[in-house]
Amino acid sequence: MLNVSFSVLNDWNQGLDEPKNGERVIKSYGLKCIVSAEEAFVESVQRKAEGKNLSYFFGILRNIQRESDDEVYREYCRQRYNEEAMRKLKSQHEECRQEKPAVEEVLKMLVLGTKVKFRYLKEAAENKAREWTEELMKTYKHQGALKKRFVEALGGFTELSLEQKHRIWGLVEQFFEPKTTVESVTRIS
Repeated sequence: MLNVSFSVLNDWNQGLDEPKNGERVIKSYGLKCIVSAEEAFVESVQRKAEGKNLSYFFGILRNIQRESDDEVYREYCRQRYNEEAMRKLKSQHEECRQEKPAVEEVLKMLVLGTKVKFRYLKEAAENKAREWTEELMKTYKHQGALKKRFVEALGGFTELSLEQKHRIWGLVEQFFEPKTTVESVTRIS
């Protein structure tokens, strides 16, 4: 195909030194770009015969090669940044799964449960807080240390009234009490 390009160069400028320079320069361009440039050049010359010179051909070739290089670079960036974004999402997702709920998050859930008016939302918040507290209890060797963290964190909630803090603390203490056998056994009908 490159030989075809050389012969086309020779046909366009017979008897000039430019085809030799053109042969040397054209080797640095991609074959697809050369073929596309030849097609575009032939179409252009058929419309306008005075554009039949090497500088016009190489102008077309340079533009097509630049577009091709830009497209390759854009595709590289798309793949690289898409993969990078996917890796970030995956690592964030795994971090979220590995993170244990913090004492503050449990208390925030309980605060939310005390502020809502619907009973089912209160129960859902309490159940989620109970679940998180049980997970936290598994990570602590002594429950007293965890209770101390709850007390300190609850003291940090300045927007709560004393009554709300007592209500939340009562719920937290319930979470620490082991279930009795009557509550934990399900009925079989």
